[in-house]
Amino acid sequence: MTFGAGVFGINRASFQEWAVFAGETWKINATDVNAAITSGNAYVKLQEVTTGRWFTGSAWQNAEASILSLAAGANSALSVTVTPDTALVGRGTYRLIVTLSGTWDFTRTVQVTGPAAFPQIDAAAVIGNNIPAGATVAIALSGGPTWTLTPARPSFYAVDQAVGLGRVWTLTITHPTGAEVVGAPPGIGELFLGLSRTFVTFPGFPFDVQARDPAQIRLDNGTGGTEALSAAQRPLRNATMRFRSLEAGYTQAWQLLYLGTRAGVDPMVLIPEITDPGEVLFGRLLQDVAFTRAFINQRDFELTLSELPLPALP
Repeated sequence: MTFGAGVFGINRASFQEWAVFAGETWKINATDVNAAITSGNAYVKLQEVTTGRWFTGSAWQNAEASILSLAAGANSALSVTVTPDTALVGRGTYRLIVTLSGTWDFTRTVQVTGPAAFPQIDAAAVIGNNIPAGATVAIALSGGPTWTLTPARPSFYAVDQAVGLGRVWTLTITHPTGAEVVGAPPGIGELFLGLSRTFVTFPGFPFDVQARDPAQIRLDNGTGGTEALSAAQRPLRNATMRFRSLEAGYTQAWQLLYLGTRAGVDPMVLIPEITDPGEVLFGRLLQDVAFTRAFINQRDFELTLSELPLPALP
């Protein structure tokens, strides 16, 4: 099996995790890892979370190790076969960690490259970012076009782009002149790539969005007042989509949305262009869904997306 390294953090130690089972052999491929720093090194590390052991590139050990080390300004392909660790029994979790140590060079362009899971893609969404206004964001696809995205905070997207092969993608962020005074290199939380689909039945109106603050705590101060505390970065939202459709529309929504996200286990990106232009909702579907057979060939049902906190950025 081949695991795409996915989105590398640009200005912080970042990681991506996936489940493994004892005895499995994995292969990690990254077309290009670029150390966009002026001093120090960039490291790619692999840890098994359950045992806490590290992979050296050929064997597992208890001491922390790297599978790739790059000097400032260098770039290299990464291809590592991860052999099973006899210390792992049952199910475990591999954590791929990317760290940069050194000084950010604002005159350079950030470029991240990796494999994608889709044979064809025409949509992209960046969830959580500190990319400054005026920056140029582009995604180049192997054997296909290059898309240009307009950055916005906290998230932005592009859909219905020219279809291209998604075997290898390259994300490029060009810092605008003078933005170095901000003091932080551009960073992104999550990058989603996918293929747009046209639904047989569009979710009907009303389209409900409910904001909430799950981190808020309210306390009675004993003097007739109430104190409210919250550590949330921003309110989170629930978006409810209501469908009334024939069997074909119900089957498509059921397969692509509910089963496609494993009943909400996997997060998804919802872009409600008609109801809320420019908005991007990143979250998980609630695990419960019910339908009503309104007529012999028609079903009424609804799906609710619960927004997740944005990925943390320094």
